[in-house]
Amino acid sequence: MNRKQEIAAWLFGLLIALGLLVTDNGIWALLVLAGLTILSLRDRHKKKQKVTEALPPSPSQRAAPTIPPVPEADLRNVTPHLLAVAMLQIVRERGNMWRDPEIEIPQQADAAVAIACETYELRIFLDLLKQRFGSGISKLVEASFASIVDDVDGLSMFSRVSAAILRARRLGPAAEGPEDPNLRLDLQVANQILSLFGESDEERRAVRLPLAQSLSRGRISAQFFFPALVAKTDFDPLSVALVTRETDYKGTTSRWSVIPGCFERHLQRKEGNLLFPDSERQPTQEEIREACAKDKADLERLQKDIAAFFQKAERFRNQPTVKAGALIDFPQYEVSPLMTRATEIGGPALREYGALDHILDSVITGG
Repeated sequence: MNRKQEIAAWLFGLLIALGLLVTDNGIWALLVLAGLTILSLRDRHKKKQKVTEALPPSPSQRAAPTIPPVPEADLRNVTPHLLAVAMLQIVRERGNMWRDPEIEIPQQADAAVAIACETYELRIFLDLLKQRFGSGISKLVEASFASIVDDVDGLSMFSRVSAAILRARRLGPAAEGPEDPNLRLDLQVANQILSLFGESDEERRAVRLPLAQSLSRGRISAQFFFPALVAKTDFDPLSVALVTRETDYKGTTSRWSVIPGCFERHLQRKEGNLLFPDSERQPTQEEIREACAKDKADLERLQKDIAAFFQKAERFRNQPTVKAGALIDFPQYEVSPLMTRATEIGGPALREYGALDHILDSVITGG
Protein backbone atom coordinates (compact mmCIF):
# COMPACT_ATOMS: atom_id res chain seq x y z
CA MET A 1 0.00 0.00 0.00
CA ASN A 2 1.53 3.34 -1.10
CA ARG A 3 1.34 6.66 0.73
CA LYS A 4 -1.81 7.94 -1.09
CA GLN A 5 -3.65 4.67 -0.48
CA GLU A 6 -2.75 4.81 3.19
CA ILE A 7 -4.08 8.38 3.54
CA ALA A 8 -7.31 7.47 1.72
CA ALA A 9 -7.82 4.44 3.97
CA TRP A 10 -7.36 6.56 7.07
CA LEU A 11 -9.85 9.24 5.85
CA PHE A 12 -12.45 6.61 4.98
CA GLY A 13 -11.90 4.86 8.29
CA LEU A 14 -12.21 8.10 10.26
CA LEU A 15 -15.53 8.91 8.56
CA ILE A 16 -16.88 5.47 9.46
CA ALA A 17 -15.66 5.85 13.07
CA LEU A 18 -17.27 9.32 13.30
CA GLY A 19 -20.56 7.92 12.02
CA LEU A 20 -20.44 5.12 14.58
CA LEU A 21 -19.80 7.60 17.38
CA VAL A 22 -22.78 9.70 16.35
CA THR A 23 -25.02 6.61 16.48
CA ASP A 24 -23.73 5.69 19.95
CA ASN A 25 -21.57 2.78 18.73
CA GLY A 26 -18.39 3.91 20.46
CA ILE A 27 -16.94 0.40 20.85
CA TRP A 28 -17.22 -0.31 17.12
CA ALA A 29 -15.61 3.06 16.37
CA LEU A 30 -12.60 2.13 18.54
CA LEU A 31 -12.30 -1.23 16.80
CA VAL A 32 -12.20 0.47 13.40
CA LEU A 33 -9.45 2.85 14.55
CA ALA A 34 -7.47 -0.03 16.11
CA GLY A 35 -7.71 -2.00 12.86
CA LEU A 36 -6.41 0.97 10.86
CA THR A 37 -3.47 1.37 13.25
CA ILE A 38 -2.49 -2.31 13.05
CA LEU A 39 -2.77 -2.29 9.25
CA SER A 40 -0.58 0.80 9.01
CA LEU A 41 2.11 -0.56 11.35
CA ARG A 42 2.27 -3.90 9.57
CA ASP A 43 2.58 -2.17 6.20
CA ARG A 44 5.48 -0.03 7.44
CA HIS A 45 7.23 -3.09 8.91
CA LYS A 46 7.05 -4.87 5.55
CA LYS A 47 8.52 -1.85 3.79
CA LYS A 48 11.37 -1.63 6.30
CA GLN A 49 12.09 -5.36 5.90
CA LYS A 50 12.27 -5.04 2.10
CA VAL A 51 14.72 -2.15 2.39
CA THR A 52 16.90 -4.09 4.84
CA GLU A 53 16.98 -7.16 2.57
CA ALA A 54 17.98 -4.99 -0.39
CA LEU A 55 20.97 -3.49 1.42
CA PRO A 56 24.35 -5.23 1.11
CA PRO A 57 25.60 -6.87 4.35
CA SER A 58 27.82 -4.72 6.55
CA PRO A 59 31.42 -5.79 7.21
CA SER A 60 30.49 -6.87 10.74
CA GLN A 61 27.65 -9.00 9.41
CA ARG A 62 29.91 -10.63 6.85
CA ALA A 63 32.46 -11.47 9.55
CA ALA A 64 29.88 -12.95 11.93
CA PRO A 65 30.69 -16.50 13.12
CA THR A 66 28.80 -19.42 11.64
CA ILE A 67 28.18 -20.98 15.07
CA PRO A 68 24.48 -20.46 15.88
CA PRO A 69 23.97 -18.63 19.18
CA VAL A 70 21.96 -20.41 21.85
CA PRO A 71 19.64 -18.07 23.80
CA GLU A 72 20.20 -18.34 27.54
CA ALA A 73 16.45 -18.53 28.11
CA ASP A 74 16.35 -21.79 26.12
CA LEU A 75 18.77 -23.41 28.59
CA ARG A 76 17.39 -22.14 31.89
CA ASN A 77 14.54 -24.59 32.38
CA VAL A 78 15.18 -27.58 30.14
CA THR A 79 14.59 -31.28 30.61
CA PRO A 80 17.50 -33.69 30.01
CA HIS A 81 15.87 -34.90 26.78
CA LEU A 82 15.30 -31.39 25.39
CA LEU A 83 18.91 -30.52 26.21
CA ALA A 84 20.06 -33.61 24.29
CA VAL A 85 17.98 -32.59 21.26
CA ALA A 86 19.39 -29.04 21.39
CA MET A 87 22.98 -30.29 21.67
CA LEU A 88 22.61 -32.66 18.74
CA GLN A 89 21.34 -29.75 16.66
CA ILE A 90 24.20 -27.52 17.81
CA VAL A 91 26.84 -30.13 17.00
CA ARG A 92 25.35 -30.72 13.55
CA GLU A 93 25.07 -26.96 12.81
CA ARG A 94 28.46 -25.85 14.03
CA GLY A 95 29.89 -26.13 10.57
CA ASN A 96 31.92 -29.28 11.20
CA MET A 97 34.50 -27.48 13.30
CA TRP A 98 36.55 -30.68 13.38
CA ARG A 99 37.17 -30.48 9.64
CA ASP A 100 40.38 -29.03 8.19
CA PRO A 101 41.04 -28.74 4.43
CA GLU A 102 44.61 -29.86 5.05
CA ILE A 103 43.48 -33.12 6.65
CA GLU A 104 42.87 -35.60 3.86
CA ILE A 105 40.10 -37.97 4.92
CA PRO A 106 39.55 -40.97 2.59
CA GLN A 107 36.20 -40.52 0.88
CA GLN A 108 34.89 -43.92 1.93
CA ALA A 109 35.65 -43.08 5.59
CA ASP A 110 34.19 -39.56 5.66
CA ALA A 111 30.85 -40.57 7.21
CA ALA A 112 32.56 -42.70 9.85
CA VAL A 113 34.93 -39.87 10.79
CA ALA A 114 31.96 -37.48 11.07
CA ILE A 115 30.15 -39.85 13.46
CA ALA A 116 33.32 -40.33 15.52
CA CYS A 117 34.08 -36.62 15.85
CA GLU A 118 30.52 -35.61 16.66
CA THR A 119 30.27 -38.33 19.31
CA TYR A 120 33.62 -37.21 20.77
CA GLU A 121 32.28 -33.65 21.05
CA LEU A 122 29.08 -34.90 22.72
CA ARG A 123 31.18 -37.00 25.10
CA ILE A 124 33.09 -33.87 26.15
CA PHE A 125 29.78 -32.09 26.70
CA LEU A 126 28.68 -34.98 28.94
CA ASP A 127 31.96 -34.66 30.89
CA LEU A 128 31.27 -30.97 31.53
CA LEU A 129 27.68 -31.75 32.46
CA LYS A 130 28.89 -34.37 34.94
CA GLN A 131 31.30 -31.88 36.51
CA ARG A 132 28.47 -29.46 37.21
CA PHE A 133 25.42 -31.63 37.87
CA GLY A 134 26.76 -35.12 38.64
CA SER A 135 26.69 -38.44 36.83
CA GLY A 136 22.95 -39.03 37.36
CA ILE A 137 21.89 -36.10 35.20
CA SER A 138 24.65 -36.58 32.61
CA LYS A 139 23.52 -40.21 32.18
CA LEU A 140 19.95 -39.05 31.51
CA VAL A 141 21.20 -36.78 28.73
CA GLU A 142 23.45 -39.56 27.40
CA ALA A 143 20.48 -41.95 27.32
CA SER A 144 18.56 -39.39 25.25
CA PHE A 145 21.50 -39.06 22.83
CA ALA A 146 21.45 -42.84 22.39
CA SER A 147 17.68 -43.05 22.00
CA ILE A 148 17.71 -40.39 19.26
CA VAL A 149 20.87 -41.28 17.32
CA ASP A 150 20.86 -45.05 17.67
CA ASP A 151 17.25 -45.30 16.50
CA VAL A 152 18.02 -43.23 13.40
CA ASP A 153 20.70 -45.48 11.89
CA GLY A 154 19.68 -48.72 13.60
CA LEU A 155 23.35 -49.57 14.15
CA SER A 156 23.67 -48.09 17.66
CA MET A 157 26.67 -46.09 16.46
CA PHE A 158 26.48 -43.45 19.18
CA SER A 159 26.55 -46.07 21.92
CA ARG A 160 29.31 -48.07 20.25
CA VAL A 161 31.54 -45.07 19.53
CA SER A 162 30.89 -43.65 22.99
CA ALA A 163 31.92 -46.97 24.54
CA ALA A 164 35.12 -46.93 22.44
CA ILE A 165 35.94 -43.42 23.74
CA LEU A 166 35.46 -44.53 27.35
CA ARG A 167 37.58 -47.62 26.70
CA ALA A 168 40.37 -45.39 25.33
CA ARG A 169 40.22 -43.21 28.44
CA ARG A 170 40.62 -46.24 30.67
CA LEU A 171 43.66 -47.32 28.68
CA GLY A 172 45.16 -43.82 28.79
CA PRO A 173 47.27 -41.98 26.16
CA ALA A 174 48.87 -44.02 23.39
CA ALA A 175 52.40 -45.21 24.18
CA GLU A 176 53.83 -43.52 21.08
CA GLY A 177 52.97 -40.23 19.45
CA PRO A 178 53.17 -36.49 20.18
CA GLU A 179 54.59 -35.21 23.47
CA ASP A 180 51.22 -33.70 24.46
CA PRO A 181 49.32 -36.39 26.46
CA ASN A 182 45.98 -35.00 25.22
CA LEU A 183 46.99 -35.60 21.61
CA ARG A 184 48.21 -39.09 22.45
CA LEU A 185 44.87 -39.74 24.15
CA ASP A 186 43.17 -38.64 20.91
CA LEU A 187 45.33 -41.24 19.13
CA GLN A 188 44.16 -43.87 21.60
CA VAL A 189 40.55 -42.82 20.97
CA ALA A 190 41.17 -43.18 17.22
CA ASN A 191 42.63 -46.66 17.75
CA GLN A 192 39.60 -47.83 19.72
CA ILE A 193 37.07 -46.32 17.30
CA LEU A 194 38.82 -47.85 14.31
CA SER A 195 38.01 -51.28 15.69
CA LEU A 196 34.39 -50.46 14.73
CA PHE A 197 35.15 -49.35 11.17
CA GLY A 198 36.99 -50.67 8.16
CA GLU A 199 37.29 -54.18 6.80
CA SER A 200 41.08 -54.48 6.69
CA ASP A 201 44.18 -53.31 8.59
CA GLU A 202 45.22 -51.36 5.52
CA GLU A 203 41.98 -49.34 5.55
CA ARG A 204 42.37 -48.64 9.25
CA ARG A 205 45.97 -47.48 8.85
CA ALA A 206 44.93 -45.11 6.06
CA VAL A 207 42.34 -43.37 8.23
CA ARG A 208 44.09 -43.54 11.64
CA LEU A 209 46.06 -40.28 11.43
CA PRO A 210 43.37 -38.11 9.79
CA LEU A 211 40.84 -39.46 12.30
CA ALA A 212 43.13 -38.63 15.24
CA GLN A 213 43.78 -35.14 13.85
CA SER A 214 40.07 -34.53 13.33
CA LEU A 215 39.29 -35.81 16.83
CA SER A 216 41.84 -33.37 18.25
CA ARG A 217 40.26 -30.44 16.41
CA GLY A 218 36.80 -31.51 17.59
CA ARG A 219 38.00 -31.88 21.19
CA ILE A 220 39.70 -28.46 21.26
CA SER A 221 36.66 -26.81 19.68
CA ALA A 222 34.25 -28.47 22.13
CA GLN A 223 36.41 -27.61 25.15
CA PHE A 224 36.40 -23.98 24.04
CA PHE A 225 32.72 -23.67 23.08
CA PHE A 226 30.76 -25.97 25.43
CA PRO A 227 31.70 -24.68 28.92
CA ALA A 228 29.69 -21.49 28.32
CA LEU A 229 26.65 -23.58 27.33
CA VAL A 230 26.92 -25.74 30.45
CA ALA A 231 27.29 -22.62 32.61
CA LYS A 232 23.98 -21.31 31.21
CA THR A 233 22.16 -24.62 31.63
CA ASP A 234 19.74 -25.47 34.38
CA PHE A 235 16.99 -28.06 34.56
CA ASP A 236 13.29 -28.06 35.15
CA PRO A 237 13.19 -29.22 38.81
CA LEU A 238 10.48 -31.79 38.09
CA SER A 239 12.53 -33.38 35.30
CA VAL A 240 15.42 -34.20 37.67
CA ALA A 241 13.48 -34.49 40.93
CA LEU A 242 14.39 -38.15 41.41
CA VAL A 243 18.07 -37.72 40.47
CA THR A 244 20.70 -37.17 43.14
CA ARG A 245 22.92 -34.24 42.27
CA GLU A 246 26.47 -35.18 43.16
CA THR A 247 29.04 -32.74 44.47
CA ASP A 248 32.24 -34.79 43.99
CA TYR A 249 33.77 -34.78 40.51
CA LYS A 250 34.80 -38.34 39.60
CA GLY A 251 37.32 -37.62 36.82
CA THR A 252 37.08 -39.03 33.30
CA THR A 253 38.57 -42.51 33.76
CA SER A 254 37.98 -45.48 36.05
CA ARG A 255 41.55 -45.75 37.38
CA TRP A 256 40.72 -44.17 40.75
CA SER A 257 40.05 -45.82 44.12
CA VAL A 258 36.42 -46.35 45.08
CA ILE A 259 36.99 -44.16 48.17
CA PRO A 260 40.05 -42.00 47.42
CA GLY A 261 41.99 -40.14 50.09
CA CYS A 262 42.68 -36.41 50.01
CA PHE A 263 45.87 -36.60 47.89
CA GLU A 264 44.29 -38.92 45.33
CA ARG A 265 41.06 -36.85 45.32
CA HIS A 266 43.08 -33.75 44.46
CA LEU A 267 44.48 -35.46 41.36
CA GLN A 268 41.05 -36.88 40.48
CA ARG A 269 39.56 -33.38 40.51
CA LYS A 270 42.15 -32.31 37.94
CA GLU A 271 41.59 -35.11 35.42
CA GLY A 272 39.97 -33.66 32.31
CA ASN A 273 38.75 -30.70 34.36
CA LEU A 274 38.72 -27.43 32.41
CA LEU A 275 39.05 -25.48 35.65
CA PHE A 276 42.72 -26.52 35.82
CA PRO A 277 45.60 -25.72 33.42
CA ASP A 278 45.87 -28.06 30.45
CA SER A 279 49.21 -29.42 31.72
CA GLU A 280 47.55 -30.71 34.93
CA ARG A 281 44.48 -32.41 33.43
CA GLN A 282 46.10 -35.81 32.81
CA PRO A 283 47.74 -37.07 36.04
CA THR A 284 50.25 -39.84 35.38
CA GLN A 285 50.03 -43.30 36.94
CA GLU A 286 53.18 -42.53 38.92
CA GLU A 287 51.58 -39.40 40.40
CA ILE A 288 48.49 -41.43 41.32
CA ARG A 289 50.63 -44.14 42.97
CA GLU A 290 52.50 -41.50 45.01
CA ALA A 291 49.21 -39.88 46.09
CA CYS A 292 47.75 -43.25 47.14
CA ALA A 293 50.93 -44.01 49.13
CA LYS A 294 50.62 -40.69 51.00
CA ASP A 295 46.95 -41.37 51.77
CA LYS A 296 47.79 -44.87 53.02
CA ALA A 297 50.64 -43.61 55.22
CA ASP A 298 48.41 -40.91 56.75
CA LEU A 299 45.67 -43.44 57.47
CA GLU A 300 48.12 -45.89 59.09
CA ARG A 301 49.53 -43.13 61.32
CA LEU A 302 46.01 -42.13 62.33
CA GLN A 303 45.06 -45.72 63.14
CA LYS A 304 48.23 -46.11 65.23
CA ASP A 305 47.49 -42.91 67.17
CA ILE A 306 43.87 -43.95 67.72
CA ALA A 307 45.04 -47.30 69.12
CA ALA A 308 47.33 -45.42 71.53
CA PHE A 309 44.45 -43.15 72.45
CA PHE A 310 42.22 -46.13 73.30
CA GLN A 311 44.92 -47.55 75.59
CA LYS A 312 45.17 -44.21 77.36
CA ALA A 313 41.37 -43.93 77.59
CA GLU A 314 41.18 -47.41 79.12
CA ARG A 315 43.55 -46.42 81.92
CA PHE A 316 41.62 -43.21 82.34
CA ARG A 317 38.35 -45.14 82.64
CA ASN A 318 39.69 -47.47 85.35
CA GLN A 319 40.71 -44.63 87.70
CA PRO A 320 38.50 -44.49 90.82
CA THR A 321 38.29 -40.68 90.78
CA VAL A 322 38.58 -38.25 87.91
CA LYS A 323 39.23 -34.54 88.16
CA ALA A 324 36.45 -32.36 86.75
CA GLY A 325 38.88 -30.48 84.48
CA ALA A 326 40.02 -33.72 82.91
CA LEU A 327 36.51 -34.40 81.62
CA ILE A 328 36.49 -30.99 79.94
CA ASP A 329 39.99 -31.38 78.47
CA PHE A 330 39.37 -34.92 77.22
CA PRO A 331 37.17 -34.02 74.19
CA GLN A 332 39.15 -30.89 73.31
CA TYR A 333 42.71 -32.19 73.51
CA GLU A 334 42.31 -35.92 72.90
CA VAL A 335 39.34 -36.67 70.64
CA SER A 336 38.93 -33.52 68.51
CA PRO A 337 42.49 -33.50 67.03
CA LEU A 338 42.08 -37.12 65.91
CA MET A 339 38.68 -36.31 64.35
CA THR A 340 40.23 -33.36 62.51
CA ARG A 341 42.95 -35.60 61.07
CA ALA A 342 40.34 -38.17 59.99
CA THR A 343 38.41 -35.40 58.21
CA GLU A 344 41.57 -34.23 56.40
CA ILE A 345 42.33 -37.77 55.19
CA GLY A 346 38.82 -38.08 53.79
CA GLY A 347 36.83 -41.13 52.76
CA PRO A 348 39.27 -43.90 53.82
CA ALA A 349 39.14 -42.61 57.42
CA LEU A 350 35.33 -42.49 57.58
CA ARG A 351 35.16 -45.56 59.88
CA GLU A 352 37.71 -44.07 62.29
CA TYR A 353 35.89 -40.75 62.31
CA GLY A 354 32.61 -42.50 63.18
CA ALA A 355 34.19 -44.33 66.11
CA LEU A 356 35.71 -41.11 67.49
CA ASP A 357 32.44 -39.27 67.05
CA HIS A 358 30.66 -41.97 69.03
CA ILE A 359 33.20 -41.65 71.86
CA LEU A 360 32.87 -37.87 71.89
CA ASP A 361 29.08 -38.12 72.04
CA SER A 362 29.33 -40.61 74.94
CA VAL A 363 31.59 -38.28 76.91
CA ILE A 364 29.34 -35.26 76.36
CA THR A 365 26.11 -37.07 77.21
CA GLY A 366 27.64 -39.09 80.03
CA GLY A 367 26.75 -42.36 78.29
